Amino acid sequence: MQEDTLNKYWWLTEDEIENPRASGLMSARAWAKYKSYAKQKALVWRWFRKQIGRKDLTPACKLVLWACCERHRHFSCSVNDKFTYLALMTGLDRRSVSNAIHALASEEKNIIWIASEGERLLMRKAKRGYKKHLLLVGLESELRASERGLGENTI
Repeated sequence: MQEDTLNKYWWLTEDEIENPRASGLMSARAWAKYKSYAKQKALVWRWFRKQIGRKDLTPACKLVLWACCERHRHFSCSVNDKFTYLALMTGLDRRSVSNAIHALASEEKNIIWIASEGERLLMRKAKRGYKKHLLLVGLESELRASERGLGENTI
């Protein structure tokens, strides 16, 4: 992977990820193996199916999580759409989307991370002035499971 890409999308890392189930970081080498968009999307949707059954998620959180999986970008391994666009997709108000994203990024749920592009900055609440990316926590763990053939629909 190119150096400028790794600096811009710092969550795609060459370093070892200590706890992939609780991390939004992704191994750049492992992610680069997924050149097929269909295989990458299958991995994201498998991750989604594991999250959607959680009892602590509101319907708004589930809708926003669906939208994030639908809009997940292969090249950055993130979602960088504006909250207004996610609101349009889900039929929710922009504030409801913002509240759902903040709930999903909370310490209690830890389902997504809000990261700033180019800066090694994580936020629990999105802040103005930053190019925000939403990272799926545990996607690296799902990728490792599929590589070992442990995923429900291995790739």
